[in-house]
Amino acid sequence: DLLQGTKETVDAAYDSTSSKHGSEVANAAIMTFFRNGVLQYFTRDNNARSNMEELLYRGNEIYQILADYAISSYILNEMECDLSHDDLGSYARDMNGELDYSGTIPIKVLALASTANNYWALNILSVNKKLKSELLGCFIQERYVDDKRFDLDNTAGIRLVRFPDEDKPIFMSKTRLNNDVRNMNSDDMIDDYIPPTRRENASTK
Repeated sequence: DLLQGTKETVDAAYDSTSSKHGSEVANAAIMTFFRNGVLQYFTRDNNARSNMEELLYRGNEIYQILADYAISSYILNEMECDLSHDDLGSYARDMNGELDYSGTIPIKVLALASTANNYWALNILSVNKKLKSELLGCFIQERYVDDKRFDLDNTAGIRLVRFPDEDKPIFMSKTRLNNDVRNMNSDDMIDDYIPPTRRENASTK
């Protein structure tokens, strides 16, 4: 529920910005926020910018949003596991963006890396700027331009995948992602992020 609330915060900031300045500015706001920590393209209407500013300092939740998107898109679009652990390792080392990032590859890389190990996947996303940028392009296109928010948010929570270089299949799991992010916050000695709408609901109970 906290993750859904966080996604609603991002969606509301996008919608408020799009309504006031147009979709191109809203797309740029999402891209520059997640890629560079830039807030200035978000409108101040409806507290959009101030709400996003809170997320600016929540690196684990930012990873959670993008990894949840990658897993959801992977499941929704019935993608196949055609990348090995060695392939993922190559993307982890590709600091100059020389590998193939076309089409759905960025989605597959993060979804499968999350399946293997979320701590490792977070590190890949942090150091591989090309991967993050191309993934954000997919995120903006699918979630906002194609307006598949509902479909993405309501995919199945797990899927069985088999890596080409592994004998046994393993589960791609949104639940494990959420649990790992909670553990990351605990490791960093910070509380879980409570989105604004969840705070309002809590105050009325």
